Amino acid sequence: MCIRDSPLSIPRPGFRFRSVIRRFAAKFSGGAGNSLYQVSWLLAATIIAGGFNYLANVLVGNLLGPEEYGVYAALLAFSLILSAPTSVIRTVVANHSARYAATSDNLGSLGIWLVSAKKALLPWAFGAMLIIAVISGLIASFLKIPSSIPVILLGFSLLPIVLVPVTFGALQGLQRFGRYGWGQITAAGLRLILGVCLILIGWGVSGALLGSVLAGLGAFLLGWWWLRDVHSGSPIQEFEQPEKTGLATEISSFSGIVLLSMLGFMVLIYIDTIAVKSRFLPLEAGLYSAMATIGRVVLYIPSAVVTIMFPRVAGEHAQGNQTKTIAWRAILVTAGLSCIGVLVFSLEPELIMRLLFGQQFLGEASLLALYSIAMLLLAVVNVWMLYFLAVQDARYSLFLLSGAIVIMTILFFVPLSLSGVVRTLILCNGGLALAGGLLLWRRSDPENGS
Repeated sequence: MCIRDSPLSIPRPGFRFRSVIRRFAAKFSGGAGNSLYQVSWLLAATIIAGGFNYLANVLVGNLLGPEEYGVYAALLAFSLILSAPTSVIRTVVANHSARYAATSDNLGSLGIWLVSAKKALLPWAFGAMLIIAVISGLIASFLKIPSSIPVILLGFSLLPIVLVPVTFGALQGLQRFGRYGWGQITAAGLRLILGVCLILIGWGVSGALLGSVLAGLGAFLLGWWWLRDVHSGSPIQEFEQPEKTGLATEISSFSGIVLLSMLGFMVLIYIDTIAVKSRFLPLEAGLYSAMATIGRVVLYIPSAVVTIMFPRVAGEHAQGNQTKTIAWRAILVTAGLSCIGVLVFSLEPELIMRLLFGQQFLGEASLLALYSIAMLLLAVVNVWMLYFLAVQDARYSLFLLSGAIVIMTILFFVPLSLSGVVRTLILCNGGLALAGGLLLWRRSDPENGS
């Protein structure tokens, strides 16, 4: 499908140049021109959204200062780790939507399934918010935060964290990558505008967190409106009724694998920020958080590749087709894009820190090159994780969970310097990247292809 997600492709004189580009891409990539076109758009959308997110972090860092930014980064990392169980929702929805689209021309039942999923998830979101509010004092004490108010606001972030995966998972599974990309950009733009405005009126860390909450809710509403042809297109009675909430049935058979994988992966991305905030001085934690925020761009830049890879692999696997080649190509593109980031961060780390966060954040700039290598390896791990989820293979989930347990044990209980923290990430992520490659290499193709 084209970037505008139109089911039809009608040639028009004004778009001849785009047609030429597509034909060239098809020849260059062996018939995969549309995939290349979609990857290019999602890459552009990821870069734009990432630019907004990083600009938000830069402005928040400059407005708050190193110590308060350390509080903000730790709470943000904590919320993202809490979101790991809800990542099950997005992956299940994307997997279900991709398989449904690959085997049926009628989206009516899928729409019913999405509506029931949204209704089933809301009570869980409100229950989780209440739990966070009750234990907010304990969380604030663990992270050395003087007030529990930012932690309570952190609980409110669980509402969009639970709901956004329903819409974005469906857009991904249905391969509506144009709207998926615009959704990323909208969420990041709202986070930038709202977060900065709320800080400027005097709300500090709480304002930055509230901006993220409101941005997430805005992204959900936009995505749900984009899916109106799916969830409100035809009366329920015209279709076969889905099994009881649908989501519960799907999750019961698939969520165990997804939850283990997503929980392990979120820990690998963010646990270092939480551990540093808990074990080091506030100034050191703030400087490390700023460095890590920049370094993670190496992980996020190639995310468009796996966004497209997952539904393609799930659909091909559902039809019994070959999938290993898709994974190897995704690895090559991901590693290539991440290497560019590593190179840039290795050349002038202090200049990059100064430009993005200012002179006051230069203390740990020397770690940026090493940290970017850890994120390159984690980008490879991300490809392996989503590939094995798409083919419903549980083995890599066990590796991810084991890696997460090992790294938490080391970061919280072994005496380390800040450079030791980064080297630990490199060793752990490198081992997991190697394990995924070996698993795919040893994976047998079925008789009909995959």
